[in-house]
Amino acid sequence: MYNEISDTILTALTVGLVGILVAIIKSVGDITIEYISKKKKEVEQTLQINKHEEEIKTAKEIWHIVEEKYRISENIEDLANKKANDFDKLLLEKIPYLKEYQIKEIRQALAGEINKGKALLHEDNLRKQAEELVNKNSDLERENIELKNKLHNISSIAPVKEQKQ
Repeated sequence: MYNEISDTILTALTVGLVGILVAIIKSVGDITIEYISKKKKEVEQTLQINKHEEEIKTAKEIWHIVEEKYRISENIEDLANKKANDFDKLLLEKIPYLKEYQIKEIRQALAGEINKGKALLHEDNLRKQAEELVNKNSDLERENIELKNKLHNISSIAPVKEQKQ
């Protein structure tokens, strides 16, 4: 009888201890899963941030390449479009997984960041500059023709003797 009671008590205690251990293990497992999930999200965010920073760094390098290419330009009419197209093309070569809207967003963000310290150029101001350049170019071409005519007149009056060596 004592054995039956002790067996019953031991069985009940064993079932109780197993239940408690299962509850503890489940709680620890749930907490561990939650912790791992949060860490995973943190790592994913860090990777996204690092990826974006790398994209911005690459985009800045490309921006400076395009700026240098168009630093001195004879025709400013299509300059802005050409620069934007070159930037988009080069950025897509370096970071091929970017979508078109992402490239535009990066270009706009960089333009804002890089141009924030520069004087604002308005469309009217650009047109005025273009007109001034066209006028100056016309004046220089006219002056060049006049000088060539004067040089021709002078050379026809006083021919230059060729020197023999």
